[in-house]
Amino acid sequence: MVVNEAMASGLAVVVSDQVGASADLVSEGHNGFVVPVGDAAALSERLVEVLSSDERRLEMGRKSREMISHWDYAASVRGFVDAANCAMRRKGRKK
Repeated sequence: MVVNEAMASGLAVVVSDQVGASADLVSEGHNGFVVPVGDAAALSERLVEVLSSDERRLEMGRKSREMISHWDYAASVRGFVDAANCAMRRKGRKK
């Protein structure tokens, strides 16, 4: 939820590839970056990239806020129900 909160606050995000929501929440180079876990050089490089330009950082933050505006409780519930329905359909096929 930290990534969601950062995005809702209008921040660019830099996360490791082990963050479960990275594929759903981070649009590489648009609202942030995903770096390999444990790769300090890659992390440093991306942080410098985000922080070296106020204009770029603010634009990435705007994109974060725009992207996360579609993630609310109703969307979460729909996603959960869709996943449960999908699992039930798959289970039914295995009989």
